[in-house]
Amino acid sequence: MKGLRTLMLNGGTAVLIALLTWAIGVDWTAYVSPTVGMLILAAANFGLRFITNSAVGSSTPAPAG
Repeated sequence: MKGLRTLMLNGGTAVLIALLTWAIGVDWTAYVSPTVGMLILAAANFGLRFITNSAVGSSTPAPAG
C-alpha cells in the first residue's frame, strides 16, 4: 500500500463518519466512547504504516536500506 492511499483511507474514514452522523443521525457515543474511538483509529494507522512501502503522502516506494 502506498503512503498516499493511507492518507486517503484515513480521510475517507473521517468523512464517512461525519456523513453518517449528519445523514442518518447515528449517535456514535452509544457504541463507542470518544477515547476508545481515538484508540481504534490510532491502532488502524499503526497497522497501516506496517503495510505501507512509501512515505506518508508519497506514491513512490521508499529506498531500501
